[in-house]
Amino acid sequence: AFKGVTSITPQGGAGADGVDEIAGAASVEWTTQMNRSNTAKSRRDPAQVRTIPVDEAIAELEAKSVSVHRGNSQGRTALWGQWCRRMEDNRLDADCKYVDKDGVAVPFDEVFIRSRALEEAVASVVRAPVSDDAELTFLFSHCLEGDAVFHRRLADGLKVVGECFRECGRPVDTNFVDQLVVILAALKVNPRHKRDAGAHAQRLEQEISFNIAKAQELSR
Repeated sequence: AFKGVTSITPQGGAGADGVDEIAGAASVEWTTQMNRSNTAKSRRDPAQVRTIPVDEAIAELEAKSVSVHRGNSQGRTALWGQWCRRMEDNRLDADCKYVDKDGVAVPFDEVFIRSRALEEAVASVVRAPVSDDAELTFLFSHCLEGDAVFHRRLADGLKVVGECFRECGRPVDTNFVDQLVVILAALKVNPRHKRDAGAHAQRLEQEISFNIAKAQELSR
């Protein structure tokens, strides 16, 4: 039944999860509105910014991931897109401040990577393949080592493996899924290294902006 499948990174395949695409479009509009609202609110009243322990944020993320991926898989693509936008734009969490045990504030992407939310997403793709894995590929780009080609092949491969089980009518073995999840977890980027790299990039951007502004001032 698995003839031709030699690894978890083959190409091709199609599923039947199109409802996710409609939910994803609605999520984009909702995210835009929340972005504007949260940014404006935090600027008006910094006291309204909630301080959330990282452990609590991780627990909340994992609970949401389990709820969607095990109970309402039609909404998972929209959830993946929402996670990606929150990792790209910290203004979406402008009313929250995630604080680690050592008192250091950490960004949402570090909270996400340290959680098992991504592992639940991967397991759900094997159990119930998606028709379009673009959002999953994008999610991998925020969380895993490797380049865009690798992330795309990994998402395609997971989908095809799930389709093989579905087409031959065999249940997906839990131990098999667990092994895939362990492999994926080993590919996660080091969140602290990512935090340091992000802080360095921010300082560099600020320095460039300062020098540009200074040059413009001197040229007047």
